Amino acid sequence: MPIVRIDIQTGKSTAYKRDILRSVRAAITRSLEVADERVTQRIVETPAENIDAPDERSDRLTIIDIAMLPGRDATLKQSMYAAIVAELGDRPGIHQHDITVLVNDPAAECFAIGGIMQCTLPGQSELPGVSAEELVEDEPVAEVAADDELAEPQEETAEQPAPEPVLAEDPVSVEPSAAIDPANAEPSGRSDEPQPLAAEAEPVVEWPADSQPEA
Repeated sequence: MPIVRIDIQTGKSTAYKRDILRSVRAAITRSLEVADERVTQRIVETPAENIDAPDERSDRLTIIDIAMLPGRDATLKQSMYAAIVAELGDRPGIHQHDITVLVNDPAAECFAIGGIMQCTLPGQSELPGVSAEELVEDEPVAEVAADDELAEPQEETAEQPAPEPVLAEDPVSVEPSAAIDPANAEPSGRSDEPQPLAAEAEPVVEWPADSQPEA
């Protein structure tokens, strides 16, 4: 997945820039044997007053920076350098002294497309000697089941009906006039000692006036 940045001087025509892109793409895909759709390129233009290069360089100074995955040896890279110089010399006609190529091939984990790291292929592990299957974590369901086994069983209890509310009796109201003050209470004459029973009065017999007994 080579990513190519091409720096040139501002002021070149569109046809000139399209020739550069076609030539560099052809050189990379042929020498590195990568698919055409894996190559991404862009041209960055810099005004002449912002370029400071040796005098032997012309206004066609071209600096090519290629970032790609590691693993390609020096022989393969030299083949790519030669292919780039040959293609650019053919079109748009850039002299080899105006061509500089830089290659950056950092660690594979430094590349990502769409948020997916490009250092591994499907089914491979990022760690050497470790398969992707070994990195699969246990299912969360299994962990929950283990916790359930260690938990103590809880007895099911029937729901008890809620107690009915107890209504308080209405307090007996006492009229202020009926209240008795112990200090002003008159003795009732009653005592705790038993009182003798009163003698029953003899009945009075009334005789008629003409039949009263003689004294």
